[in-house]
Amino acid sequence: MDASLHSSVTVCCVLYRDRDHTTYDVGYVEKLQRAVKRSLPDHRFVCYSNVEEDLPCERLPLPYNWKGWWSKMSIFDIEILPGPVLYFDLDTVITGDLTPFADRTKTTLIRGLHGKRRPFGSGVMFLTEDIRHSLFAQFRKQATQCMNNFRGDQDYISTTIEDAETWQEELPDFLVSYKLHCVAKCGGKLPPLARVVCFHGKPRPADMPQDHWIHEYWR
Repeated sequence: MDASLHSSVTVCCVLYRDRDHTTYDVGYVEKLQRAVKRSLPDHRFVCYSNVEEDLPCERLPLPYNWKGWWSKMSIFDIEILPGPVLYFDLDTVITGDLTPFADRTKTTLIRGLHGKRRPFGSGVMFLTEDIRHSLFAQFRKQATQCMNNFRGDQDYISTTIEDAETWQEELPDFLVSYKLHCVAKCGGKLPPLARVVCFHGKPRPADMPQDHWIHEYWR
């Protein structure tokens, strides 16, 4: 595939904070942006955020007052940001070349990190503009009902997007879980082919000791 294709993809993340959601700070955005810069040339990096501090990148609004993890639904609004996007949760650690993740042409989600409770995960997503537009239109019509009926954005996205490809099938071994792959299968080491490490739940990257290998990449 032509390596120039990834230049049309915007990489994005979300930093939402209020009195009840204080886990992540600007430092997470800085480290993610620097890692993406090292791993993917010619890209646009944006952060959807409600924090008042200066961000190290372009800031986009969170205009809908959807709290906590529901703030992630703003990334589906193509009126704010048109085109395809490559999304990363802030507790994602980039350890290798991201070009294959950006060169997607179909919506691609995580599978297999949460057992059978939900078919997909939303921590790393490639989203086409069509999928973003369709899902956002559906969600906005019944946002309150959706937020009451689903545990979070991940359950809603997983239930609503039925026809998605998965990183595990399209890019085998490139995306791994820290708990399930690094710890359980590799004795705490980085799997040799891994390019993206998902820290879903605890521990988080900031919890790791300073001599841990994760800080070679999360810096």
